[in-house]
Amino acid sequence: MNLSKILTVGAFATSLVFAQPEAPVADQPEAQPATSKPSVNTRAGFGIHGAFEFGKLYALAQDWDLGDDEEEPSGIGFTAGIVGRIPMMPVIQFTPEINFHYLRLVQEDDIGKRTFNQMDIEVPVMVRAILKEMVYVGAGAQLGLNIHSRVSLEEDNVSPGGGLEALDFTFDEDFEKAKVGFGLVFGAGIVIVNYISVDARVVLGLTEVYPDGESELIDLDGAKQMSFQFGVGFWIY
Repeated sequence: MNLSKILTVGAFATSLVFAQPEAPVADQPEAQPATSKPSVNTRAGFGIHGAFEFGKLYALAQDWDLGDDEEEPSGIGFTAGIVGRIPMMPVIQFTPEINFHYLRLVQEDDIGKRTFNQMDIEVPVMVRAILKEMVYVGAGAQLGLNIHSRVSLEEDNVSPGGGLEALDFTFDEDFEKAKVGFGLVFGAGIVIVNYISVDARVVLGLTEVYPDGESELIDLDGAKQMSFQFGVGFWIY
């Protein structure tokens, strides 16, 4: 076979190769899906948390208010602070917090209005279980350190006698809040978006709030504190 025939056969074979139809789209390998961004639930981080609070005293003695059938002191307050997130398992987190806490309880009777003001540094230590990436439940313990406490009694239209005009006055009662408190925390929440959630909690105090809370008018010995909190959390990282 001479050179011209060899070149002719080679050109014909090359044209057949390039003339083959392209493979159908269905036969081509599928593109790999993009890797999704990991949820905040899978990594350590920190954020901020704040809550509105309704609180009250419970476990009062039956005759704590001179035997009168008076309601226990109750009122509103708030907490605000920093929360951490430490994953322990794919759906379990350790979430310690440190919060500033303020609460004002009020109790009124025939004598006057008694106000209980308190400020605390609280350290809730909770374990959180994530359910379907949207709902979570948690439970743990809370330590409280009191930084300010004041119990005052307000009386209106008190007559000093002798034909003098009635006066309103306020004085502080000698009730000192316990320096350290301990309780249990139970809660649940819903994740609105990846970094924002709303939650509700119950804090059940186990230690006496006013260990020496006894006077000629009321007896607060044995009183513990309970609160219901409704909050919002935001993960910064």
